[in-house]
Amino acid sequence: MLDIINIHKTFNKGTINEKVALDGVTLHLNEGDFCTIIGGNGAGKSTTLNAVAGVWPVDSGQILIDGVDVTGLPEHKRAKYLGRVFQDPMTGTVADMEILENLALAARRGKKRGLSWGVKKSEKEEYRTLLKQFELGLEDRMTSKVGLLSGGQRQAITLLMATINKPKLLLLDEHTAALDPKTAAKVLELSDKIIAENNLTALMVTHNMHDAIVHGNRLIMMGNGKVILDISGEEKKKLTVDDLLQKFEKASGSKLENDRMLLSTGMMSIGNTLSYSLDMIIARLPPLIRASITYSLFLPINQAGNEWLTLNFPKPGVAQPKKSCVSSPSGITVI
Repeated sequence: MLDIINIHKTFNKGTINEKVALDGVTLHLNEGDFCTIIGGNGAGKSTTLNAVAGVWPVDSGQILIDGVDVTGLPEHKRAKYLGRVFQDPMTGTVADMEILENLALAARRGKKRGLSWGVKKSEKEEYRTLLKQFELGLEDRMTSKVGLLSGGQRQAITLLMATINKPKLLLLDEHTAALDPKTAAKVLELSDKIIAENNLTALMVTHNMHDAIVHGNRLIMMGNGKVILDISGEEKKKLTVDDLLQKFEKASGSKLENDRMLLSTGMMSIGNTLSYSLDMIIARLPPLIRASITYSLFLPINQAGNEWLTLNFPKPGVAQPKKSCVSSPSGITVI
């Protein structure tokens, strides 16, 4: 379904700001694969997705979608093969148009337009049914302006717009990063449901190791513009965050020092509760970061965000912070 063959991309070539973003990336996805991509800042995750989408041309290599060579095609000509959901909930919808109108535009993408009614009655019923599955009450607000909706509601609509025509390939570029934990979990649940029901091939970029492990049937880790880990099948099902960190360190020859990913490694889901492995977080924080923190660090214990754990850093240069533990009303104590 998707073939990325030895692609290279260098920004600002020949200047002091030269940056090799992609260094011989090769990847093959079968039809129905749901592949998560993880890696630190500058690893090449979003650059790979943007290369597939045609945001910028690659310097060399090939990109094929369902057997069609799209390497030289501009972004608008690749759009008929792709569905995209962006990190920013404000992107992907037209804020001044109604929910109904946004969905109608998405349904007509890549098709010829004629002189007829914009939205037929049968379409309205179809859109109502699709929106109802989200359980966000949007089916009763189809005439509301999208700009009046919350970030999570807009992202849910963007997801529906991206998949309404069953694209050959769905690109999810950190599409839950700007959402609160509860809404992010809902959007990820909807993503899983839509991908499975429509047997879509999907690539999802994330900084969250737990999400990368739980979702999809394949996991790719990138570093310095290269694919350094490719895990699928039973190996992925049995994978833990600790396993993934060890594999990263073995493959790259260095420790992971990305703030967002490190904080996600200490978080794991137990039912509807989030707990943090403090020793793992503290041990993996870079010394420079530990030395520069002079304030208390508050970490949410649960997804509702109403129970917190405090890490107190007495003064700069202290190797280990004092741990303050908070017992939640549910009886869970973090130590």
